[in-house]
Amino acid sequence: MIQTGSLAPSRRVLDVDGSWVEISRLWQQQPVLLFFLRHSGCAVCRAHLLEIRDNYTMLQQAGGKVAVVTFGDPQLAAQIKERWRLPFEIVADPSLQIYREFGLTEGTLAHVFSPDVLMRQLSQALRGNVPYIDPRQGHVTQLGGVAIVDRNGVIRFSYTAVPIYRYPPISTYVTWLTEAANGFPTHFPQQ
Repeated sequence: MIQTGSLAPSRRVLDVDGSWVEISRLWQQQPVLLFFLRHSGCAVCRAHLLEIRDNYTMLQQAGGKVAVVTFGDPQLAAQIKERWRLPFEIVADPSLQIYREFGLTEGTLAHVFSPDVLMRQLSQALRGNVPYIDPRQGHVTQLGGVAIVDRNGVIRFSYTAVPIYRYPPISTYVTWLTEAANGFPTHFPQQ
């Protein structure tokens, strides 16, 4: 993942209407938690995204906002937003350029299909959160992650989800958004 303390890449992405927008506009008014969706069919990734959705008010109270980045096309981004009732913005990066600039790379088949991952996917399926492979999205081995960017475009927190089901707790995001929103001195964790 991109080094904390560095400037976030500013590149154009697509909004759900298919219009090009600068990703940097997402953090111009307030810090943003960028959730890089690994794959729309990944149940364990989706479970974390829904956890973020369910705690969105707390993240807003910390002084931040949330935006999702998907490597699907704008139509798929719009479907994800509607289907999962996301109250925050979602943008599309079909070329994976912003994923790469944030340091999110392709993983391996072991990252996606290890016994541990498959058991967690099965556990999600038993709860009604069924994993699937969307033919509109290649890159089933693409890694996901999270970055928190402050109003100055500085990466305050970055995390690559390896294994693909391991994400920080919501409290970690609240802490980093609070610090970014209040301009607290930056101390960057090393990963």
